Amino acid sequence: MALVLVAMVAGARILGGSDDVAQVWRLSHDVPAGVLVTRADLEPAAIHFDDPALSAQYPAVGDAEPEGYATHDLHAGEMLGRSALTTRAAAGARQLPLDVPSAGQPVGLSVGDRVDVWAVPGTDASGDGVLGGADAAAARPRLLLHEVAVLSIGSSEAGMAASRQVLVGLPRAVRVSPVLAGLNGNHVVLVRLGG
Repeated sequence: MALVLVAMVAGARILGGSDDVAQVWRLSHDVPAGVLVTRADLEPAAIHFDDPALSAQYPAVGDAEPEGYATHDLHAGEMLGRSALTTRAAAGARQLPLDVPSAGQPVGLSVGDRVDVWAVPGTDASGDGVLGGADAAAARPRLLLHEVAVLSIGSSEAGMAASRQVLVGLPRAVRVSPVLAGLNGNHVVLVRLGG
C-alpha cells in the first residue's frame, strides 16, 4: 500500500512539474442540458494536450471561474469545453412552472434531476367524482413530459397539502398547448429517473 501511495505522489509531481500539462475543469457529477453550472459542479484536472491549440477549447483553472447553462447533457468526469456553457438568453430554454403537491414529488428532489411529469385526475369540489365526469379514460393518469430536467425548486410550504413550484425545462420539440391542457384540473406527480 505504501508503494502505491509513493507512486501516486511521484506521478502527481511529475505531472504538476510538466510544462505541457494544463489545469482545466471537469464535471464532478452529471448535469442535464439547460441546468446552471457553477464552480460547485466542477473540479480541477491536470490534462496533457498533444496539440497545444486544443487546450484553448477548455477554460483553464487560473482563469475566471466558468458559469453558465449547459448546452447539452454533461457527464461526471467530462472535461468542460468552452462550448458546453452558454447564457440563459442564448440557451433559449423554455421553462415550465409546475405546482407540485408534496405527495407528488420524490423525497430529496434536486435541481438537475430528470423526471417524468404525470397528470393525475383529482376530485371535484364535492369529492364525489373525477374531474371531467365519469368517463373512465378521463380517470387515468397521463404522461405529459418524459425525462425533463428540474431547473429550480421553490421553498416548501407548511402543511400536509403543501405544494411548491418546480421549474422544468421543455425540449424544443415539445408543443406547449397539449401539455397545458393535460395539466388543467389535474394533480402533478413527478417520477424521478435514474439513481
